[in-house]
Amino acid sequence: MLAFCLITCIVNSINCVWVAVAGLLVPDFIYNIGTTMLNGDILMLIFFFVNKIIFPEGEAKKVQE
Repeated sequence: MLAFCLITCIVNSINCVWVAVAGLLVPDFIYNIGTTMLNGDILMLIFFFVNKIIFPEGEAKKVQE
């Protein structure tokens, strides 16, 4: 949960800079595509790799009795 909050805050901070700069310098369709990609695709990729680290695949360790 902490990772989710931290990553969301970082990506939203980047998005704030993107909105300010791109709104002035790029055409509307690129602005919309960039905003969508930043909010959706990049956040999804970051969470994918964070989840792979937190929850690795493979055989569970056996508990010795």
